[in-house]
Amino acid sequence: MEAHSKQWYRQGLGPRVDALEAALKLLPGEAAAAKHIRMIAESLRVSSASYGFTEIFEAARNTEESPEPALMAHARALVAALRAALAGQPPPRSSILLVGERSPFMEAVCRGLEAGGKEVLTALTAAQAQEQLAQHEFVFIVLDLVLPDMDGRHLLEILRSKPITAAIPTVVLAPKVNEEILGRRLVPDVDGCFGKPADAKQVVEFIMGRLRRAHEVTRDARRDQLTGLLNRAAFCELFENAVTFSAGSQEPLALVLLEVDGQSLEEATATTPQCGHVLQEVAAVLSSSFRATDLVARWSPLQFAVLFPGEDQFGAMRAIEKALQTLRRRKAEAVPDVIKLSGGVTVIEGVTTIDKALEPAEHFLYVAKTSGGNRVVSSETKVARRKDNVLISAHAEVAVLLKRILEVNGFETVLPSRDAEDALQTLSRGRYRLIVLEEGGPGANGLGLLKRIRENPRFNRIPIIMLSTREEQAAQALDNGANDYVLKPFSPFLFISRVRHLLTRGIKPQAGPRTLLLADADLTTLIVTGTALHKNAGLRVMLTRSTQDMLQRLEAEEPDILLLDAHLPDGGVHTYLPQAIKLADPNRTSIILTAPEQEADSLENFGGKAIRGVLVKPFNLQNLISELGELVGHKFEPGKVEEAAAAQLKQEIQNLLPGGVPSSRP
Repeated sequence: MEAHSKQWYRQGLGPRVDALEAALKLLPGEAAAAKHIRMIAESLRVSSASYGFTEIFEAARNTEESPEPALMAHARALVAALRAALAGQPPPRSSILLVGERSPFMEAVCRGLEAGGKEVLTALTAAQAQEQLAQHEFVFIVLDLVLPDMDGRHLLEILRSKPITAAIPTVVLAPKVNEEILGRRLVPDVDGCFGKPADAKQVVEFIMGRLRRAHEVTRDARRDQLTGLLNRAAFCELFENAVTFSAGSQEPLALVLLEVDGQSLEEATATTPQCGHVLQEVAAVLSSSFRATDLVARWSPLQFAVLFPGEDQFGAMRAIEKALQTLRRRKAEAVPDVIKLSGGVTVIEGVTTIDKALEPAEHFLYVAKTSGGNRVVSSETKVARRKDNVLISAHAEVAVLLKRILEVNGFETVLPSRDAEDALQTLSRGRYRLIVLEEGGPGANGLGLLKRIRENPRFNRIPIIMLSTREEQAAQALDNGANDYVLKPFSPFLFISRVRHLLTRGIKPQAGPRTLLLADADLTTLIVTGTALHKNAGLRVMLTRSTQDMLQRLEAEEPDILLLDAHLPDGGVHTYLPQAIKLADPNRTSIILTAPEQEADSLENFGGKAIRGVLVKPFNLQNLISELGELVGHKFEPGKVEEAAAAQLKQEIQNLLPGGVPSSRP
């Protein structure tokens, strides 16, 4: 394996020679070229020693530390050391690995790549793929996400965790390509994504084009291209050494997993380059805030991992809080104020694997994000948060397994006992953050139950994971409204990771709020205003004149907006507003007070940050929608009115009229 690693490392030296020689042509006098040379030297210094290339290490260190007058001479010496390492090595074979079951598509891709002069090897399973990668060097991987022995996304994580495979460009074939997949929320860390059935010619052209441009992008197997931090592979490699040393020396070792909130990043930045700039600024603060012995890496697109040798959780918390304070002091244009950074801290005990060490860190990160975000949580942190309820509709043995996995990780679960009707009734009686369905579940087709859930406007915002056996089921589930899928058989760690991912960052925020609860003492205001908001803003509108009904609906329905009259009966606003704030999900529901003009100023700061603002009554219906949009940060546009939402509003109005029967459930 050592010889294989050294040979693999040599394969990446050629592009560095080309890059150094191109920069040398611009010297002396070109500052950008000098900076580029030092960056390449730093990269080589960090990586070469690990693979036993001491001559390259010394030459790279001399170049990196060289004063300006001597830079050209040291850079030429570095080029010579690189060429010496490359001397006598056979030219690299342009081998490409296709991972997935045989199909006409895979055969067509194979023929197209071979016609372009590439050697193509195949692997039917994840296990075969890992064997091939251990025996051969590859310049590209084509990975089917549906494999018979493993979820392809899990295999991708394994590849990105090893230096030998971390830098290999990869395209994936997904059961269905939708916005969630294209946005890299379900499939991060890939160079391209194609939905099946894919066009083999298009895939071949993408790969060949990517290989033609490979000399322009020098991939370091140990560095993240965007931030310059260690990548996942390098962190995993150094983690093993740190854990072994910690166990032998009896010194503590703390691990922190940090994440930039994806929704706040999207709200603050309009384009992908701007998002990248913010992540670079965050990375710069983290890398400059810790000791030289601390390890900082970009773990995933929005996550950073930090390892603190010799620190317990309190020391790690202090170091992270200090870094966050530095981050908050950065200029607004570099890191906007709305950017949230949450973290989970754990202490590693004994020799363990990276996956086991990350489990508690992931859990505490999830707690931090679901309790408001912008905080760091450890086992000593007291956080007031409700447990998330999960509804499971699956075969008995699978349901019991899922129940055990979820409850060990702090979730509460409900298992409908009979059929699909029982599942729907159970769903209507409770408040659920997640639904897990199994294809062919109890008493009904899982896909049929999924479709019925998505047809009900009350439930269309609840995330759904579908457990599937075949790729056709997964694709159909995504078509019918599932947010993610897990292929059976699955590992508990993979499943709970998908759950946390989905509940915190897996769902792309919708264009705007969809449900509004209007609570007002005046019947005319309810009917006229509710109808206008429904027709002109496309909202699903609920109406109530009762404080008790308002609180019940707020808890059960989780509306996106609560328009709350300051003069509801059954107690004053000072009584029911704190109750409403306690029941509302701060990450979802925007609370807005409504009051006469003479009272608006006095209520402006009432409720603190939990209140988005105050709207003056009586409403000017021509301005109401734009004023509402300003408070919730969304521009409402007249859209297609859902038939179910229109029918519900009609029933809401009938319930309010004399002779109607008020109901706390639509």
